Amino acid sequence: SADMEFDPHSNFYHNTHPLIKPQCTVYGKALDLSLNSIFFIGREQFEAFHDIACLNLSSNGNGQVLNGTEFSAVPHIKYLDLTNNRLDFDDDNALSDLPELEVLDLSYNAHY
Repeated sequence: SADMEFDPHSNFYHNTHPLIKPQCTVYGKALDLSLNSIFFIGREQFEAFHDIACLNLSSNGNGQVLNGTEFSAVPHIKYLDLTNNRLDFDDDNALSDLPELEVLDLSYNAHY
């Protein structure tokens, strides 16, 4: 199909659709960390990426309670994709470190 491409170096077919939603990149630089088994988000993880506007952390199995400090190194995030995790938003300060946030996708976050 048109969505599949042969990679001669790995000798298998893979999907070439980007994991970052197209509407996300409209906001500027994007960082895709989806599907990386990131179970804990800490401020120091993003210190080198201060200028990103879109962050995809979907499908990481993260189940932490966000307390408002996790994204303080990337305050210019406008689009945050946290779909398909197990995040807990029990803390009133969750995501308070993102003053420019416009789009937040929390789809499929069944906290257990």
